[in-house]
Amino acid sequence: MKTTPKIIELVGPAGAGKSTLARALAERYENAARRFQPYWRDPRQAPYFAWNTLASLPAFAELLAHRDGRRLGRDEVAWVVNLRGWQRLLQRPAPKGEEFLFIDQGAISILTVTHVDFAGVLSGPGADGWRSRMYREWAHVLDMVIWLEAPNSVLVPRIRTRPQSHAVKEKSDATAFTHLDRFREAYARAFAVMTAERSDLNILRLDTGQLSLDEECERVSSVLGLKPRGRTDGNH
Repeated sequence: MKTTPKIIELVGPAGAGKSTLARALAERYENAARRFQPYWRDPRQAPYFAWNTLASLPAFAELLAHRDGRRLGRDEVAWVVNLRGWQRLLQRPAPKGEEFLFIDQGAISILTVTHVDFAGVLSGPGADGWRSRMYREWAHVLDMVIWLEAPNSVLVPRIRTRPQSHAVKEKSDATAFTHLDRFREAYARAFAVMTAERSDLNILRLDTGQLSLDEECERVSSVLGLKPRGRTDGNH
């Protein structure tokens, strides 16, 4: 039997531990799963991208009208398509037992990147209306947002020592701190739009500089009622 799951997005600046927590939740709890956005290089997703590219034509027209000479790259096209099409995929009935779906590279993460990291097509004045509309739509898709945070003095060493590349990995502390603060400002704007659209949207804040991964999992589990693997309903 399939059920309609609750959708929870994990957000936060680089190094906050979004992927680590999403992976741990999916591994530790039997009624939790992790979801990834459809990837345009996956040939199995071709029908999805073909259909949702057509459905996104009004958005492309709006964005390209203010392109300032820039063209949309493939990744940017995929972001626009996914912000529209992924909503329906996530809200479909999930396999039995998957009551909570955790996404760590979701709509809020995509939209804040378009606002902070890019110039022209996706971050100029012409994109503001599109971005606000996407925030409002996703406010009705998400059942909770988990906002992971930590001081810059904790995040920057994490960014520099992890294997993933990052724009500020080799930059000075001052540059890295400014970059991280810009994302915090973008998150704050996003949440202002989303909670104005939906006042009951639950935003759970966790300080990953103070909490261990076990403590983070326990905090989320206590709020959502997750079921530890290997236990029956009466034992958790």
